[in-house]
Amino acid sequence: MSTQTASPPADASPPTSRRPWYYLGAFVALLVATPIAYYLVSAWLSERELRNLEADIDASDPGWRWHDIVASVTLPPDEKNSAVQIVKVRTLLKRKALAPGGPWAAGGKDPFEKPNVRLSDEWSAPLLAAFEDFPEETIREARKLKDMPFGRYGVENNETPFLIRLDHVQDVRIVLALLQHDVARRAFERDFDGAAESCLALVNTSHSLKDQPFLIAFLVRIAGEAITRYSVEHTLAQGVVSEAMLTKLQESLERAAAEDGLHYAMRGERASGHQMYFNLRDGKMTLSQMSGMTGIKLGIPERLLDMFPGLILSGYPEYLRFMNDQVHASTLKDADRLRAFQKLDEKSRQSRAYLTRLILPATAKVGQASARGQAKLRCAIVAIAAERYRLQHKAWPKRIEDLVDAKLLSTVPIDPYAGKPLRMKRTPTGMIIYSVGFDETDNGGSIDRSNPMAPGADLGFELWDPKHRAIAP
Repeated sequence: MSTQTASPPADASPPTSRRPWYYLGAFVALLVATPIAYYLVSAWLSERELRNLEADIDASDPGWRWHDIVASVTLPPDEKNSAVQIVKVRTLLKRKALAPGGPWAAGGKDPFEKPNVRLSDEWSAPLLAAFEDFPEETIREARKLKDMPFGRYGVENNETPFLIRLDHVQDVRIVLALLQHDVARRAFERDFDGAAESCLALVNTSHSLKDQPFLIAFLVRIAGEAITRYSVEHTLAQGVVSEAMLTKLQESLERAAAEDGLHYAMRGERASGHQMYFNLRDGKMTLSQMSGMTGIKLGIPERLLDMFPGLILSGYPEYLRFMNDQVHASTLKDADRLRAFQKLDEKSRQSRAYLTRLILPATAKVGQASARGQAKLRCAIVAIAAERYRLQHKAWPKRIEDLVDAKLLSTVPIDPYAGKPLRMKRTPTGMIIYSVGFDETDNGGSIDRSNPMAPGADLGFELWDPKHRAIAP
């Protein structure tokens, strides 16, 4: 008896294995899970690093957070607060602004490019005309700032520091412009003590921003002090100011130089950045909202950033460490401070952290602005002391140290670029007090007023012999 084995139908297919699909699914899952796991682990490591860094800052600089800084602000009485007076002047200016026409309005030219030359008719006529119908009350209130060396603005306790309006900074700029015109008018009318009084008001107006926790306020203050310095130089180049008024002006500039305000500004920048980090981390704000408020271009699709903010925020500990280093650098003096900011700038450019490269303040520029401001102020202080010496002795000092011997200076100020005393040079028409400036090279007091950062230029303050003052244009 024989048996037969049944053959499978001709159209039957072998069973299909599902194993490749399992592999594909596992690969896709791994592909998705890996970046998510990396994202979560990075966030955890970043948060742990941040906690350690915060503890270090708490120990070295208590009260460094935003709300602590805001709470620490104390205001002087209104009657002594130059900030209150500036607001009053600004309110009056909104009714009627001072608007000289002619070249003053056209811009592009500097009427004080040659400080010892009298203003030509082209410049003086529109200036005097603008003051003819300008309210006397406004200029009188602006001049009161000469007697108000103390000033401070309150700081809004806003959960989002980037939303704080800094209208007061613009107010300061506008009042500075008014006072600068007032100096020019009074000097042209040969009221030199009056021009010096308006210079005092300029000093105090700028000084009202001395401890603001905003870097922009610090930079505007430096710009205001530069206006003051040019105004003082122009006044002394036009005529003779009494020694009593010169003494007041010198003391005011010495106070301004001693309180440069950079440390306040850098602490504020660090604190506001820290506050913004927590707003972003806790979902109170999105990165796209921050980009819209600050104008910072993130360069990455905003929707992606809003879904995964850790792509940016994971670099925050490094950013905070850089900011903390900047705060420390701001406590240094002169050449040490300048070198520290330059090194931090170089280091930040090499950072791989996107946040650090994106929004870290331009540290080299901050250091240079600070050094430039200090150099100009100190040169002005020495120049005023030299003018006082000339009034007392009927001759210029032969050495800068003569001013210390005559008790007109307590010590010779240090050049913030060189780390050595400022220099003095006698000229055929007067004298120059100078710093070696940006190139850190002694160029013999060569001053380039149109481009002070030019190679071969020093930063300085020029004085003229009386016979070379107020010469014809």
